[in-house]
Amino acid sequence: MHPQGEPSLDSLQLKSNTLHNNLAWGRLYIWGKNSNGQLGLGKKAAKVVPALTKIVCLSRICIKLVKLAALGFEHSVAVTDEGEVLSWGGGGSGRLGHGHESSILGFLSSFSEYTPRLIKEFEKVKVKNAAAGLLHSACIDGI
Repeated sequence: MHPQGEPSLDSLQLKSNTLHNNLAWGRLYIWGKNSNGQLGLGKKAAKVVPALTKIVCLSRICIKLVKLAALGFEHSVAVTDEGEVLSWGGGGSGRLGHGHESSILGFLSSFSEYTPRLIKEFEKVKVKNAAAGLLHSACIDGI
């Protein structure tokens, strides 16, 4: 534990581009490059965040427990303890799952989401796991 009662970095495990949050209270901490909103800190946040920063709101709902966070190249995906899925960051190639489609040449004008947003397609699905790659994301349901 950190002196202020916050978890230390020892509480986090990094495994193949996926940050697993193993904390019982499910707080999500994030840092690094933020050029496309992949840190979920809002449109006015710095392009580089060098220090551990707590995400306090997910999809305008102040903190739900986060079970898992998957980190792609320019986007992030989180699964809550209730099986809801949120995504944010660069939305090129439809990787966020919010229904944005590419143009004929495969380019998008900015479909970045700067704060975590609930993926509506998963509203009736309880998700157990998620992964984020370079230009894609995937989820596993709880069947």
